[in-house]
Amino acid sequence: MGRNPGAERAQQPEHRTLEGLAIRALYAPNPLSDESSGGAPGRAPFVRGSRAERNPLCPWWIVSTLPSGAPEEVNAAALDELEGGASGLRLPIEAAAWSEAELDRALRGVMLAGVALHLPAGEASPALAQRLLARAAAESADGAGWCLGMDPLRASASLCAAALTKARGTQARALLADASPFHEAGAHASLELALLLAATAHALRVLETQSLAPEQVFDALAWRIPMEREFFGGVVKLRAARLLWSTLAHGCGLATIPSPYLHACGSRRTLTQRDPHTNLVRATVHAAAAAVGGADAISLLAFDAAEGEGSSLGRRLARNVALVVEHEARLLDVADPAGGSAHVEERTRELAAAAWEEFQRIECAGGLAVLLADGRLRVQLDAAWERRSDRLAVGEDVLVGVNLQPAPAPERAVAAQTGPWGLPCRREEEACSGRGGEA
Repeated sequence: MGRNPGAERAQQPEHRTLEGLAIRALYAPNPLSDESSGGAPGRAPFVRGSRAERNPLCPWWIVSTLPSGAPEEVNAAALDELEGGASGLRLPIEAAAWSEAELDRALRGVMLAGVALHLPAGEASPALAQRLLARAAAESADGAGWCLGMDPLRASASLCAAALTKARGTQARALLADASPFHEAGAHASLELALLLAATAHALRVLETQSLAPEQVFDALAWRIPMEREFFGGVVKLRAARLLWSTLAHGCGLATIPSPYLHACGSRRTLTQRDPHTNLVRATVHAAAAAVGGADAISLLAFDAAEGEGSSLGRRLARNVALVVEHEARLLDVADPAGGSAHVEERTRELAAAAWEEFQRIECAGGLAVLLADGRLRVQLDAAWERRSDRLAVGEDVLVGVNLQPAPAPERAVAAQTGPWGLPCRREEEACSGRGGEA
């Protein structure tokens, strides 16, 4: 009897993502239509991109994270980043407490027009935002690409409303929903997106008490999304995020859905202290996925940032990775490089559906703020981390240099850290320690 390759393929076990979604060997044999692929770039539901065309001079903001230090040190780093090709700067956390004189020293020589400023999250940010927006107006800067960092989960509704009011008339996004703390605590992709939706729903509720309509909230909101270790996982996460953004906006009754602003950032969870130069490969995957997935801003981590902020060399190489993706990989030759791929489109829809179901469960349980307060979210994150640890420990998921072709163990381990709401900042390398990570 002759072989039946189709039947053999059908009998092969499916690989599944951490959230249980199948990654199949074969998908639809024919290209998908624009309608089945989520419409056209720049049109709701924005699956294929938030803009119809990208500016060839600045297709996305390359936002470099400035290190902590005195204002003069921050200024030196800022000028170095901008001279080296960055188009955006993320200010350090202490910037919120700077005096006007310190702010002058930190921004000396920085032309705000054409630079996307991202502010640290915190309750002191509205005052900093007001001073920076005043400087921007004096320099005829319109605030394009800016994110003022006001997170309604961490700052009061009145402070968020004040920041939104100050940014009115500019292109700056005053509000932020950040998936990074949940990502570092162990959340998988569908849970991260569900938590972004829940954070947005929380913002809509609390800002309604400040007489702000849903249209104003969506216009002022940015989403920060960490990239995945796997390339297609990052691409699909960004496309699903835009679909979910549009679904939530439609559910709020918006007649015209504003385009989302997605800030794709490097995943600190995936950095390794063992064989840290392999982190350059991970940064390249993050950058390429962010570009193909249609990110509006990209921030990458230094290869040696597992122990802290990273060196000046690490920041330079991270910046150069983003520049290579922009200028040499030719990812701007088409508007949506992944569009029409049955693999990408189907995974996008499945991830979005799983995240929406999870979001509904969060809302039925009382909302994100309630789950953070009573500890139920921590239990869920711990369970997701345990599943991830098991997969890494047995080699089902691979960390090059750690559980695949392992390098010698570092002499000093990274100290445990905690993030907002007391959530742990975990690293995948830890899951391999003593569980198959040694040579």
